[in-house]
Amino acid sequence: SRANWYPQVPGVGFAQFDIRFTYPAHLQIVFAGDLKEDKQEGPQRVTRRVTPSPIRTAGFNLGKYESAKATRGPLSVELFANKQVEFALRGPGIGSAVALPNPMPPSPPFGRPMGPGAATGRNNGIPPLPAALPDPTTRLQTMAAEIANAFEFLASFLGPPALSQMMVAPIPGAFGQGFPGLVYLSTMSYLERGERPAGVRDERLQVFFDEILHSHETAHQWWGNVVTTNGMQDDWLLESLANYSALLYVEKHKGSKVMMEILDQYRDRLLHEENGIRMDAAGPIRLGVRLQNSLAPGAWRDVVYGKGSWILHMLRKRMGDAAFLKMLGDICREKRYGTLTLREFQRYAAKSLPVKAPDRNLDGFFDHWVDNTGIPAFAMTTSVKGRAPNVQLTVTVRQSGVDPTATFQVPVEVQPARGKGQRYWVTTGEEAAVLNVKLTAPPAKVLLDPESNVLAVKK
Repeated sequence: SRANWYPQVPGVGFAQFDIRFTYPAHLQIVFAGDLKEDKQEGPQRVTRRVTPSPIRTAGFNLGKYESAKATRGPLSVELFANKQVEFALRGPGIGSAVALPNPMPPSPPFGRPMGPGAATGRNNGIPPLPAALPDPTTRLQTMAAEIANAFEFLASFLGPPALSQMMVAPIPGAFGQGFPGLVYLSTMSYLERGERPAGVRDERLQVFFDEILHSHETAHQWWGNVVTTNGMQDDWLLESLANYSALLYVEKHKGSKVMMEILDQYRDRLLHEENGIRMDAAGPIRLGVRLQNSLAPGAWRDVVYGKGSWILHMLRKRMGDAAFLKMLGDICREKRYGTLTLREFQRYAAKSLPVKAPDRNLDGFFDHWVDNTGIPAFAMTTSVKGRAPNVQLTVTVRQSGVDPTATFQVPVEVQPARGKGQRYWVTTGEEAAVLNVKLTAPPAKVLLDPESNVLAVKK
């Protein structure tokens, strides 16, 4: 177990750890802390490490590794890889060696197993060995550089992480976890794309193991390990903030198109039904892990990671990029080694909105997206009257599929035949939203939320 092997006292969130490890001398210990003692005593090795600053949880790994380092200013990453691939990935043809959900979800969970377990491919207890095994060390230096880039990028707006040195070590399975100064990274991320099991060769999952997983767990160096929460109802914030921070890195590294493709997949999963239950309708995001149930086992993952990312994306689009990134940095600085509640987060977000923004306190936004369920559908109609240079454009937007009392801010873009388009935000609700615009010429196009700034279905 990675979280309950040491004493924990309720109410004590952060502490310095001084740990002495005694272990077989032929193995390596991976633990984030300053080295205070390291010696061999017969067949055993004794290593003592002390964390340089308070941390919330302590994790370690033990194995036979090769390693590579990458440094970015004051930040450093040391990546450890198993010298040999784990037994579960040694089955014939590799592609059938791991049991994964079918179909694989496009938004696997972060920090928790996403399947019932890995099949070993064993024959009478002995795993069959193909002629050419995947080599987890092949991409060692490249991966170290990639993870260091993500570490540096996140620190550029979130501020100092829990620890400036981060170690990354492999863990069997298709998931990861982010401890202070230590990331457990799925073995899948170490392998070349063609070496991964057939069940994870879908492009969406390739992007997950190449880009999202390591940056998500790196983001937990802040969300959960610099800033934490008081209880279960607000824990979704940490996962959602870590996941969207990872998407910001994907956007920087791969472009906004790739990021939007991921968000589109999250929306599709929220609209997906299992046993007659639509994922979004399984419950409000504040239920967190309590969303897990036998009828809709994917609801927790899809709501906390998928809908949570959309909530942050919608706030970002309401604020603008600069204000959004500043808000995240302010939270990490002002709540360092402290707790963040949902209502405190709402106040941070409201303070970051433009002065004349509708729903200025974000009460309507949080009431629907956090405390309730439902994904709205929007339908737009337009009419144009008059001739140049006196043209009247009328845009009508109607909502459906949600509580009629819910309100939403939706962008409408009016594009002229030449020049730059103009964006207007309309507020939908029980009554249709009507936008009247005076133009000097008929518009070339009128688009409803062309950049998908709102989690919705467009009719």
